[in-house]
Amino acid sequence: MAAQELNKSAKAAEISINGAPSDGQLVWPFEGKAVAQSPVKLENSGGDATDLLVSVTGQPLVPEPAWGTDYSIERQVYDLNGNLIDPEAVPLNTRVAVVLTVRALSEAPGRLMVVDRIPAGLAIDNPRLVRSGDLGGLSFLATIDQPDHSAFYEDRFEVSVDETRFGGAEHTFAYLARAVTPGTYAHPPASVEDMYRPDRRAITSTGTFKVLGPTR
Repeated sequence: MAAQELNKSAKAAEISINGAPSDGQLVWPFEGKAVAQSPVKLENSGGDATDLLVSVTGQPLVPEPAWGTDYSIERQVYDLNGNLIDPEAVPLNTRVAVVLTVRALSEAPGRLMVVDRIPAGLAIDNPRLVRSGDLGGLSFLATIDQPDHSAFYEDRFEVSVDETRFGGAEHTFAYLARAVTPGTYAHPPASVEDMYRPDRRAITSTGTFKVLGPTR
């Protein structure tokens, strides 16, 4: 029914693209390079106002810095003794604990989805959340033992939490991983987002993860 209404609206609208009638078309895709060389002219030829939505997709030229609205998120990597380690110098086969800390910067609770995208060269070692007391060196972690949802994939770790149930302004999650392939890899940002208000979100900065090869 929604699609039928969209089709009716498109047929009723009188939109021209570079002087040519659209004939009820709903979507017009344009390549960035083509638009840069020759701007596109959209005109409403009808008598009624018409809303148009412009969406832009693509890859940033430079990595985004850390930022957030209503939330902040931090990612740190520890060894199993609880010591911070440099993610740009991790020996092959080292087991690490990746710790994500989400902080609320407002008093409005949300239903949060936290996603940590795993760099190539690192693999999740144990598909469950680390709980307080699992590892002696990481006993300081106040991890949430029973979030609403947690999932472990080859390329990312996900966990969701309803702040109205857990309360508090800070949530910490941790999972175990292992450095499996030598090389230098981009470490995508971790993110947190209010699932029902996506404008309330935050990301970490993009980093580098380097797995050192075996010494000879």
